[in-house]
Amino acid sequence: MSRDKASQRINGGANTESRKNRKSPLMIIIVVVAALAVVVGIGIAIFAGKKIEPNVVVTPDNIEDIIAEAKSKEEERVPVGSYELNMNYNWSFDNAKAASSNAYVGNSVNNSNTVYFTVTLENSEDVIYKSPFIPVGSHMENITLDSNLGAGVHNAVVKYHLVDEAYKDISSVSVAVTITIKN
Repeated sequence: MSRDKASQRINGGANTESRKNRKSPLMIIIVVVAALAVVVGIGIAIFAGKKIEPNVVVTPDNIEDIIAEAKSKEEERVPVGSYELNMNYNWSFDNAKAASSNAYVGNSVNNSNTVYFTVTLENSEDVIYKSPFIPVGSHMENITLDSNLGAGVHNAVVKYHLVDEAYKDISSVSVAVTITIKN
């Protein structure tokens, strides 16, 4: 055998061996696609049943950040059965028929439930105001009472009614307020 042929066989054999040890581009693509599928599957499992902010695209590069953000938002929420008040406690009205100049009742973004509230005079069952439903993150102002109160200072109770998805009462919390009717 000539020296050139022997060298060619040896080199040809080495190339064949190195080709066997090299990963083909197709195999690399398959591994990358499989890894992405696993990451997306994990993301779907983690976020199943949870609201994802609109226009958020989950990618392998941002999935850790999205998970951390979702956990922090969940920790900020008020625990189920609790309620974060967002209101003022001294309401003023020019007269019994006028809207209040300062009454404010909000349903904090940190709450979990829609609410409505009723206002009664202290030591009375008579409802002098009943609000519409207030979704999480919404508020009411310019409140006009449903009852004709005389001029003066009146002690009252605001009772928040937390409701479920079917708008059925699930719990309530009461807060004292002072209502001042000027004329």
